[in-house]
Amino acid sequence: MPIFSYTAKSLAGEEKTGKVEAKDLRQLSNTLKSEGFLLVNAVEEGGKSEEDKKGGLGLNINIPFLSGVPLTEKMMFTRNLQVMISSGLSFPKALQVLALQTKNKIFKNAILDIKDEIVKGNNFSDSLQKYSNIFSELFQNMIKVGEEAG
Repeated sequence: MPIFSYTAKSLAGEEKTGKVEAKDLRQLSNTLKSEGFLLVNAVEEGGKSEEDKKGGLGLNINIPFLSGVPLTEKMMFTRNLQVMISSGLSFPKALQVLALQTKNKIFKNAILDIKDEIVKGNNFSDSLQKYSNIFSELFQNMIKVGEEAG
């Protein structure tokens, strides 16, 4: 059986890498899924894969949407931001606190940059547009509608 080098992520954003012997890519994916991980990238070690021998493509897959900020982290950010604003905390201060709480460096830098944009006088929705890889167009538009409606 071939040996695969893989990268996998849990829904919480935890990353796992390693090498494992598996019959094929499907078996590797199922094994990782049973451990609570989703396969992000896998490459067969040494030699050519069966597809390469048949003239097909190699086993190098990449799922880019899993390499960003986990959905659970964005949900907690949104919920905590709402609670902080409702309690009377200033918007920039709330963003500062949330940036300190997050463990994801990409998300932390994005939140701090958004806070800086707001301090400069930009709208929250306009600041989110720089980070369309993190915040979906739907989320950005919901914020924009909320800003316009008051």
